[in-house]
Amino acid sequence: MKNFSIYAAPLFFGNLFDSSVFVRSTLAFLAFSATSSAAYFINDIIDAPKDRLHPVKKHRPIASGKLSERTAWAIAFCLVFGAILFAIKFVGTFFTFSLIFYILVQIVYTLLLKNIIILDSLTIATLFVIRVFAGGFAADTSVSSWLTLATIGLSLLLAFGKRRSE
Repeated sequence: MKNFSIYAAPLFFGNLFDSSVFVRSTLAFLAFSATSSAAYFINDIIDAPKDRLHPVKKHRPIASGKLSERTAWAIAFCLVFGAILFAIKFVGTFFTFSLIFYILVQIVYTLLLKNIIILDSLTIATLFVIRVFAGGFAADTSVSSWLTLATIGLSLLLAFGKRRSE
């Protein structure tokens, strides 16, 4: 669901339904979906020892042993590098750089930042902003300052709200 923010820049710019923009945005959506799926695999691999002790999370595929960590790493690797190659070939250079930046931030978040109270929410917000800008790069559409500020505000609200409920 989060990856639908790829469509925000062209939607608010008014050119989303131009056929070439829509196709590039959809290709970008697919590449981001693969990359964010890889990030979830990596997060679940890292969290597996802790998840095995949790009453609900212990049933997740990696934590329960239904999916081996080795297989999960292979899937994550294929998703990331497949998405990068796909983005280079079908979407564009700036989008590809944003995709690489996204996965790097996700890895740092998983290994370090998710355990630091304020920085975890700020990182989640940053990941939303990266998606919006990536969508702008894919659609060759500028991202307005209004859209940037609205994305930051909304994503901070969602991130802090989620942390508060936990």
